[in-house]
Amino acid sequence: MILKFTSKTEAETPEAVKGKRNFNKDKFLLTTRLDALVFWACSARIMWCFFYQPERLPSTYVKWIRTLAGVDNRLLRVLRLIRSGEWTYTRGSPTQATLLTTYAKDLGYPSSWGDPLRVPAFGGPSAERVWELIGVKGRHGLGGVPCELVHGGVGSKMSLAGSCTGNSSIRGVKAFFEAVLVYLPAHFLPVLITRPQVLLRPHRVLSTFLATCRSAAFLSAFISSFWLSYLAGKRTTKRRDGILWRG
Repeated sequence: MILKFTSKTEAETPEAVKGKRNFNKDKFLLTTRLDALVFWACSARIMWCFFYQPERLPSTYVKWIRTLAGVDNRLLRVLRLIRSGEWTYTRGSPTQATLLTTYAKDLGYPSSWGDPLRVPAFGGPSAERVWELIGVKGRHGLGGVPCELVHGGVGSKMSLAGSCTGNSSIRGVKAFFEAVLVYLPAHFLPVLITRPQVLLRPHRVLSTFLATCRSAAFLSAFISSFWLSYLAGKRTTKRRDGILWRG
């Protein structure tokens, strides 16, 4: 009988096996989350272009984003003017002063709510006096454009026009149903073209519909999280220095 003895190599030690296992685990986590990182980076750049340089995006794409986000073009225009210094709360806007005044009137509010020379640039007691004078409620210690204008009348029928939480929730629900209409053909048309017999099985129809709902839920969560992040920034920053999206 011949006995073969093999010495335990370094690669077979418990420490090496554990290290390899940890490396594979970290590699798996990285690869599974890489798509989310790429999506985040691309979305950040796309939204920046949407707000400040929409001409760098396809016009149909800009229209689609604006429709799902439910943002009036006049708000976007003012945001770009604020960035370029052509619209401020201290100097007003010689050429674009009526952008938000007409927008406020269209929403059923006094035009003074959108007047850059009437709206307080900063929070504090002076802002409280201005709000009381022009009839804005619920902006205790805050400056900037009233939330009702930024929300665009969303929730007004339920008396939630000034609620940031209600605004983001309603927009999320609305975006979900709009996204379902977008994703339904995207999920069902390939099946109809390549494997129409599959749709005769109820469980396959249900699974395809659930996939549609997951896609729609993802998009609606993205939209509502945008508005929620705006809410968080508005509520945690007490000093209001003329940034429109701080409300």
